[in-house]
Amino acid sequence: MAEIITGIVCIAFMLASVILGIVHLLEKGKPFNNSYIFASEQERETMNLKPLFRQSAIVFLFIAVIFLINALGCLMKNNNVFYLLIPAIAGAVIYAIISSVAMNKKN
Repeated sequence: MAEIITGIVCIAFMLASVILGIVHLLEKGKPFNNSYIFASEQERETMNLKPLFRQSAIVFLFIAVIFLINALGCLMKNNNVFYLLIPAIAGAVIYAIISSVAMNKKN
């Protein structure tokens, strides 16, 4: 029973991550990005938000995939599915680092 509840919670988080990813792809609202959050009001006015939205959207979609893999592992009660988490997490971290460095070089 605990695996089913955990799987359902993972699916709920996956759906929330997909929604946030889509909202960021559509460039709606404010980006959930450290570069934007920690910038001063003056910097925010002159910032190009398109790369920040894109980076956040891709990371949120990576997070959605990670939650989906977790949900599948819990619902199928198959521990081998969790080996798919390693490349998904590594991909998300590597993408976040490389895209942040690339954005800082452009500025």
